[in-house]
Amino acid sequence: MHKILLALGLILLLAGCQNDETLFDQTADERVAEAISNLKSQLIAPPDGWLLRYKPESESGTYNVLLNFDEEDNVRIRTDFGVNEGEFYDQTITYRIDNSLGLELILENYSFFSFLFEQNNASFLAEYEFDYINETPDGDLVFRSKTDPGTPTTLVFQSAPVNAENLLGRELNANLELLSEKLGVVLPVYQLGFDNRDLSLYLSLNTFLRTVSFTYASPSSSQESLFINFSTGYRAEGTSIILDEPLKGNYFGNDVNIPAIDLREFVDAGTIELCNQQIAIQQYRGSIAESGEAVALLPVLSEPGGANFQNISGIFTNGVGGIYDNGVSVGQQVFDTTEGATQFVIYHVNNAQQTLFAMGYLIPLPNDNFTIPVKEFTPTYEGNQIAFDFAPEYSFTNGDTTATLNTT
Repeated sequence: MHKILLALGLILLLAGCQNDETLFDQTADERVAEAISNLKSQLIAPPDGWLLRYKPESESGTYNVLLNFDEEDNVRIRTDFGVNEGEFYDQTITYRIDNSLGLELILENYSFFSFLFEQNNASFLAEYEFDYINETPDGDLVFRSKTDPGTPTTLVFQSAPVNAENLLGRELNANLELLSEKLGVVLPVYQLGFDNRDLSLYLSLNTFLRTVSFTYASPSSSQESLFINFSTGYRAEGTSIILDEPLKGNYFGNDVNIPAIDLREFVDAGTIELCNQQIAIQQYRGSIAESGEAVALLPVLSEPGGANFQNISGIFTNGVGGIYDNGVSVGQQVFDTTEGATQFVIYHVNNAQQTLFAMGYLIPLPNDNFTIPVKEFTPTYEGNQIAFDFAPEYSFTNGDTTATLNTT
């Protein structure tokens, strides 16, 4: 009996000492090389490349990206992301497939993905290195971002259709930028008016982050308004803005359901008065998806809730870099001409303790001191517009009130 057990133990010991070459037909290096080759073959297989609907983080919208991989380790990347004069519309860079605890796809050169990665001090959560997960029964390839903190972004490569480039909303995005360009505002407001309803919705679009925020509803025939406070991401696809979540609600007796807005006609829309000048503007005409209701999207200077500012009491500050003239920051100019102002300050204080309407700057001084010279004003309100009648002389509201100002 002991001899049988000893013989069995020797057999198990010998089996345990066998290397990979006796257990597999290939070595570990050969298996890795084959896995890399197989993934590369999958990447280059679709004749029209891959369509990626890329959402870097939950707070952003979605970017349509077309990827075409080739045998020579090049990948062509096409987007509708128009920054830097269309730098990322059509790029060809190199890629490689590595193995580190699994297969990795690495985009080696600076690209659309790298640019997004840099945004918000590299906190936008975009990526250019992806772990390969699997192939779905439909033939899609699933990847996962490699270094995302928290929940990694999942990317799904879908075989692109023949006319895939038509899915890129380049003209749509460019026209949305043009809508507000002449107004020179930092955060443009748009009015979405229904042709056959007494209803307008007010919204803001961030074409960089692909987000939309609906703020107010208002009857076109009156100055009533209703606060909406609805935000969602979107993707620009062809001529349509497709919302991640549809806007649903009832506003002034109107049931509203907006999953997407198809915008097809970019036409003139008359003029709008800005600083006593008549500025020519355009509008986008289109329809609501599913219902087909005709709508027009055009820029406006403010939303209905702006008139509520006259009822707000407080002190408002912003860095001088946030001061714009015709869409261009004049922060450096303000800093230079005020001898170092860092903050723009508005006192709109009207309560039981104090009434103060004033506007000026916070200017740092030596020895951690500061001064806030302002000019007081008398406001006149007309709807959501404020006229300022300024006092002739400066006064000080805080800090060193004995500072000497150069007001020439």
